[in-house]
Amino acid sequence: MAKRRRDGTEHPRKGERQNYEEADRMSQVFEQYYREQSIASDEEDFRALLDILALPLPSAFRITASSRSRDLIREQLESKFTTLLQNSGMSPPIKLPWYPDNLGWTVDAPRFALRKDDALKEFHNFLITQNNIGLINRQEAVSMIPPLVLDVSPGMRVVDLCAAPGSKTAQLLDMLQGGCASPPTDEGLIVANDADVKRCWMLAHQLKRFSYPSLVVTSHSAVNFPAFEETFDRVLCDVPCSGDGTLRKAPDLWAKWNPQLALGLHRLQNLIARRGFELLKDSGLMVYSTCSFNPLENEAVVLALLRRFQGSIELVDSDRILPGLKRRKGMQFWKVPDFSSKGSSFFTSFADVPEHRRKRVVQTLFPPEKDEDSLRDVLPRCMRIMPHDQNTGGFFVAILRKTNSSTNDTTVGNSGNRFSSVRAPAQSHGTEEDESRITGRGDEEDEIEEKTTEMDQSAGQEMTGDQEPVKDDRASSRLFTDDPMVLLKERDPTASQTISEFYGIDAEVLERHFMTRGTGNNSKKIYFVSESVREIALRSVRASGVGDIRIVHGGVRILESCKREGQQSFRIAAEGAWLMKSLVSKRVVVLARDQFRWLMHAELPLPLTSVEVSSAREVLSALSVGPCLFVDSDENEAVSGWRGRRSLDLMVSREELGIIRHRLPVIRSEMITTGDEGTVLEPPPSREELPSLSPLDPTNMTELKTAGRDNILTAVEDA
Repeated sequence: MAKRRRDGTEHPRKGERQNYEEADRMSQVFEQYYREQSIASDEEDFRALLDILALPLPSAFRITASSRSRDLIREQLESKFTTLLQNSGMSPPIKLPWYPDNLGWTVDAPRFALRKDDALKEFHNFLITQNNIGLINRQEAVSMIPPLVLDVSPGMRVVDLCAAPGSKTAQLLDMLQGGCASPPTDEGLIVANDADVKRCWMLAHQLKRFSYPSLVVTSHSAVNFPAFEETFDRVLCDVPCSGDGTLRKAPDLWAKWNPQLALGLHRLQNLIARRGFELLKDSGLMVYSTCSFNPLENEAVVLALLRRFQGSIELVDSDRILPGLKRRKGMQFWKVPDFSSKGSSFFTSFADVPEHRRKRVVQTLFPPEKDEDSLRDVLPRCMRIMPHDQNTGGFFVAILRKTNSSTNDTTVGNSGNRFSSVRAPAQSHGTEEDESRITGRGDEEDEIEEKTTEMDQSAGQEMTGDQEPVKDDRASSRLFTDDPMVLLKERDPTASQTISEFYGIDAEVLERHFMTRGTGNNSKKIYFVSESVREIALRSVRASGVGDIRIVHGGVRILESCKREGQQSFRIAAEGAWLMKSLVSKRVVVLARDQFRWLMHAELPLPLTSVEVSSAREVLSALSVGPCLFVDSDENEAVSGWRGRRSLDLMVSREELGIIRHRLPVIRSEMITTGDEGTVLEPPPSREELPSLSPLDPTNMTELKTAGRDNILTAVEDA
């Protein structure tokens, strides 16, 4: 018989998810454990924590810094949607006071409320549409903190060891692009890693919108992540955890939570953090973070690192980072639960643990010993985010710097760096942990689409360090052996020559930067990769056919196989249009600003017979049937297109086209006279006269019919 709650309703069966309204939002075990750990300043503060944990989590999102529409989105939030939410009796969207450039936002309404309230349908559709296209990222507010404090800048080499589903990696990529809408000029590298191949594909899907040729998605256990020829400037270790900081958005965790989770996870977290620090170059930064309140998963892991990497590790003081963010200092004292006793007892020192229990209750779980005052003094430099301080979830962040291992200097701070820090003094090591294996993710982030699966609810899973590792299915395993990334010219020389001649791409560029997958001479997708990614990809395939780096995705998909007059050809992929603009010398149609905008707003496909501008006719008549690239000569725009036998079309999705149209409205101009006597283009309507084309509502993502859409195209000679 199913167990019942206090109100008489039944608890869900095993494996059955609860609705938010149905979930119990209390746990005596939770209260007893954390009251004993003193995670709050006093009893009143602890009751305030419990009260807010019973409330749903506000929605939060950030605007993509490298988006060309970021100012437009901010304008919509500050005007239209502020009015909409206020008229619905709700608080308007507000800026996160600590997020730079006013790009972080929150709404005091949970996601389920936005879905159910008809009055907020337009705002809800706005969030979904913008998120799917990548102009905003729906992400818990505290989840945005680790990438921000990692202090990433263009040109750096970065690795995210536990990356899926990818919101933090997307944030890091945004920083590597320096907030610019165009591809970066400084070649950096970002490696997004996850143990689960299926989650890696989700990663690749979410990150493709950045068109970043120095992106690699790998699938390894974070504990056993392979060494690269070069170390990394930045490492993010957002590790699997018990996830009790996410109770406000995942209330079904209340019924599953127990303090024993931390014992098994501590081993795993310790090994991941250790591996991450080993990957750092000298003076590099690593961020260790969890969405847990538990000091066994937080300060205890940081303390183990300080002990292990004695003399070459610094714990960064985070007090002056992100002004406006309310944070609390790391804990200096905590206890380790004794689960062998019937009551609720705790160990305060490793010396109290019986010999036969020390295999499970290891020394690294405990706070600093009496003779480790210098380490205890450092721990407050960690950052604890408490939900009741700024109406968020719970989070823990520690920033660690790797120093020159040959240096024994213990001075405070480094000149020329905005971070001040304290180096951990030399200490004896704790006991060595047994090998553990990756199990999943602890921080559930918002996905690209507004839907979640069991795979992406790691915060709600009961995880222990003894769980079996993620096992790839047979098809996923074959990806790395039967379908490796290889140089296009070596794998398919015919396709390489066809592309070079058709698009006028420099042979050396094509030889060094164009890669494909597969073992046959039938390349379906072509990727543009940076020098760094090429070297990594080549290393992943040895003479035996199997290397030590398991690559799921690399670079930018730039071309896709298609048929042109019965022969194999390659059209430009939507995400690769920007890159192709700087590579091709053929198949380019360069348009003036007004003419490019007219094309974006035309009813598609556009009949060639409607093109009455003589210069356009000459350019298009010289093009054979097949793919082409439309380029705006005045703005940073390039769109993949197709020149058919009788019409022109744009090779972009409906959603992407809707965003382009909204960003580039048709502007009133002077009467345009064509080269044909007596033919005059009607002036386009002003912006105010245009139909309301907004990405706020998916129903608006349709082909827009505008006045004067015929005779819109003019062009310059083939570039």
